[in-house]
Amino acid sequence: MSSRYGLAKATLFTFFASALASIGFFIVSTMEFSRIKSEQRDLLIDMTNSFVAVYADNRHPDTAVPATFRRQGVEHFSDTLASNESAISSVRLPGVPGLEISVKEADQRLADKIAAMARSDAPVSLEEHQFEDGRFIARTMSPSIANSEGCVSCHNDILGAEIYEIGDVMGAFVVESDLTNQTVKNLVYSLAVFVVTAFLITLFVMRERGRMSEVVEGLKARVLLEREKAEAEANAHFHARHDTLTKLSNRAVFMERIDRAMASGARDDMIIALIDLDDFKIVNDSMGHDAGDALLVALGARLAAIAEAAGGLAARLGGDEFALFCRASGGGARSEQSLERVILERASARVDHGGLDIRPSISVGLARFAAAATSEELLKAADAALYRAKELGKGRVQWFDASIRVRMERRAQLALALPDALAKGAVRAVFQPQVALDSGRLMGFEALARWEHEGEPVPPTEFVSIAEERGLVAELDLHVLRSALAFAAGATSDTALPVAISANLSAKTLLAPRLSAAILRMLAEARWDPRRLTLEITETRMIKNLDHAIAALRPLRERGVRISLDDFGTGFSSLSYLRHLPVDELKIDKSFVTGIEHDEESFAVLKGVLDLALGLGKSVVVEGIETARQLEMIRAFEVSVGQGFYIAKPLEAVEAAALTKTAQTRLIDPRPYEVDVAS
Repeated sequence: MSSRYGLAKATLFTFFASALASIGFFIVSTMEFSRIKSEQRDLLIDMTNSFVAVYADNRHPDTAVPATFRRQGVEHFSDTLASNESAISSVRLPGVPGLEISVKEADQRLADKIAAMARSDAPVSLEEHQFEDGRFIARTMSPSIANSEGCVSCHNDILGAEIYEIGDVMGAFVVESDLTNQTVKNLVYSLAVFVVTAFLITLFVMRERGRMSEVVEGLKARVLLEREKAEAEANAHFHARHDTLTKLSNRAVFMERIDRAMASGARDDMIIALIDLDDFKIVNDSMGHDAGDALLVALGARLAAIAEAAGGLAARLGGDEFALFCRASGGGARSEQSLERVILERASARVDHGGLDIRPSISVGLARFAAAATSEELLKAADAALYRAKELGKGRVQWFDASIRVRMERRAQLALALPDALAKGAVRAVFQPQVALDSGRLMGFEALARWEHEGEPVPPTEFVSIAEERGLVAELDLHVLRSALAFAAGATSDTALPVAISANLSAKTLLAPRLSAAILRMLAEARWDPRRLTLEITETRMIKNLDHAIAALRPLRERGVRISLDDFGTGFSSLSYLRHLPVDELKIDKSFVTGIEHDEESFAVLKGVLDLALGLGKSVVVEGIETARQLEMIRAFEVSVGQGFYIAKPLEAVEAAALTKTAQTRLIDPRPYEVDVAS
């Protein structure tokens, strides 16, 4: 808009400036030409007047001054043709306007002016410009004054009376110039001046606009730079203390607030809550990231309202984890229970996003200020309570107590001991047999990690999660895989029978740099056929970068390594990743097997999952077979391989190697069972 406005202003300026120049040129040139013509007319009148006076003084006393002679003198110097009706006589009689020796003025307007001049006591010359008959005429009228005795006597003799004296006005000299042609030329020249001036001004304006544009653009750029700098500083300051999406305070501000509250000494009624959305990734995967963001914003607003009402502070610590600091008004168990109810009810209320009905589930970990001495310890206490709430089934509130403190201290000890255990080989691999369900013969082993700390076994679920938290899971997975390949190579060498090996890879391990190169190097060192290695991808819902995971698995699969999707069917993410990951095998989670011999609904769920898996055309392995009845029911389906405690428990490397030497021995009865899967 401003650019068009500036262009319009420049155009108007150019037009008016050019018009002013052309008009000025026209006026000056016309006035100058008119002035010259006026001087010529005055000169002509003076010459004629002098000529007549000399002629009158030197004529014969009986000879009058002929009017025609005087007219010829005027016409000789005039631009006006004598044949024109408005031809001007050089001398006019006073008293009888338009009459001097039989010469009359045909134009009544001029005759009146001459008469007025004759009656005037002090007559002066007159100048006029008129458009007459399509011509532009400039005219000079000068009184004809008797300036010699010869002229006076001549007129008095002709008139027969003593009418004139020296100094009387006897008539008027009227001389005109036709300015039409020159005026037209001046108009043409003025138009040329207009065009040339407009062109020159346009060039000047364009040059100046270009120069000014550079200056203006430079100023704009500087202003924009300063504004962006100010905005960037403001944004940086805001982002340094707030979450961009929810506009809540961030971790740093939250910790500062806790530090101030703890420094005040009033701790009895102060608490901290960590709130985590359960299965938030499923919301993102099934409803889209817009829905996930809407859920985070809604939860942030609800927690902010709770914090404001309780005189506290709400913050987003990252991802789907929020924190709440507030006072339990009144203190005591009742106020704490009231706070629990408020958090659960408000945070779990439905969220409507674009017609989608989102019903969030949250887990909450609560800790009293008395439970810790510093803000960091307090946050760890609430985090331990949150972890316990998720272990107990999610969608609930858990307070930090003595039992959780014991668990937290144990977890801290294990976290400190795990790196050393991996370095010294204290974490070992055990091997659970996998059998062909039709023949009952050994097909291979799944390598599983085991660890004993200070003489006590540590559950894999416990130390694997610690490894993931401390960034050691890739080292753990590769350590177990290396041990498994060494075992398989040794067992195959002793028995000359091929032994298949399966090993787990956490989703976080897929992010490890040069993963495929490291695994291929292990295969080469063990001289192991890649086609007899299966990598089971676990915790698929934790995969953050699917393209990176595919890129990591592609070189392995190209060399013949088989890829298995572990825990198949447990959540939307497994089904989602099946469409993208290069998968050869599906492993049915043991949660689908548990209880099928007693619960028809559980069996129906297993049947649906198996039908889906088999319908996809992949190899299927069922784990978690722990009873004969479960085995019978599963063998009724076209399942290739199974494993579980009923078939064989995980074996130490020596026991597993011994088992390979009797591989022809069936681990289960090969007889096909006839089980009514509908019963």
